[in-house]
Amino acid sequence: MNYEEFFQELALELRALAKAKDLYAPQLAPNFSIFNYIQCDEMMLSRILADLLNPHGHHAQKALFLKFFIQHLNIKSDNYQFDLECAEVKTEALTITSQTKRRMDIYIRIPCLKSNKVFGICIENKPFAMDQFNQLKDYYQELNLAHPEHLWHLVYLTPYGSDPSPMSISSKDWEKWKKNQQSTALAYTDLSDWLTHTSSLSLNPKVKNFLDAFHAYINNKFIGLNDMSEHEIIEKIINKNDDFHLIFEKIYRHGVQIKYELNKKIAKLKEYFHVDNKKIKVLMNVYAKNDPSMLLCCLYFDFKIKELKAFIDINAYHHGYEVTLAERTYNLNQTVLLQEILHLLGYESLPLTSNNRVLVFSYSKDVDQHQIYEDVDKLISDLIEYHLSTIN
Repeated sequence: MNYEEFFQELALELRALAKAKDLYAPQLAPNFSIFNYIQCDEMMLSRILADLLNPHGHHAQKALFLKFFIQHLNIKSDNYQFDLECAEVKTEALTITSQTKRRMDIYIRIPCLKSNKVFGICIENKPFAMDQFNQLKDYYQELNLAHPEHLWHLVYLTPYGSDPSPMSISSKDWEKWKKNQQSTALAYTDLSDWLTHTSSLSLNPKVKNFLDAFHAYINNKFIGLNDMSEHEIIEKIINKNDDFHLIFEKIYRHGVQIKYELNKKIAKLKEYFHVDNKKIKVLMNVYAKNDPSMLLCCLYFDFKIKELKAFIDINAYHHGYEVTLAERTYNLNQTVLLQEILHLLGYESLPLTSNNRVLVFSYSKDVDQHQIYEDVDKLISDLIEYHLSTIN
């Protein structure tokens, strides 16, 4: 198999694409998007989704979005004969019936023509934050009281379609709900497919343009696709002949093994840290704790700095480690503010990465992990002391 030919052809195609983009940039404006100017935190994403799912939303496409969204869920809607045009959609809906003092990100009430009863759907949107203690358990109590006879469904929406943590609901209960078609672990990749389909059916050009921009934002933020044309070129080269396809499969398997080894390093690094003794609450977790071969090789810490929801990532790469700091929604202005705070604390000349993070430390692959621990532990403590000094 000719690996050199594979990479040469791929590089040639990508260079040609880059040249064409540069040539036609004034006409196409490929990087221009309304989402460059919107702070897309969890609440904003929920507002966008809720308005699309609302048959009375500003999009004027009636129940188009709700109809095809339900098709992505673990529900046999034919059993209920939903009256989608009469559905009600709310954001930040209080759990009034159960009095558990929660707010459901998105709450949908759909009349059932077959039984004259109302079906309830709760969407827990988790694009950035971690689970709270008993969160989905409390939503279950609300849905079960407000929609008896199992006329409810709970959607857990995350970047990768992961199941909720046992801290939020027991694995046994979650599996029971899935078996009873009362829950769905939905990924933002599913939203990508949903937006593609509904955009093609939308009758208004303004709505189509917004859906396409939202689709591109999701691809970039949660799937890592900055450019669909690049994706299409890579796919075309891979499928050009059997040899190229086999080369790709070998490279992919090798990459999975590398990622598996990197995740083991991250899991070992986690053992150094004890964040329960900090002066404010710091949450610590590891991406890919259940399947180290599939997701990011990353140990991360969530905490608050002034009014900012900040997080620190320790990423392991083949060439070494990087420690970055960012604001939870990756808002550029907020990240620049964090950069300025670090400068005040004596961390000088820290660059911003292409995805709006502050690069604080970088290490070679042979670094002693204890050194990373000491640096990051001090960074967390410095930021906490700064936070406490601003509220006293």
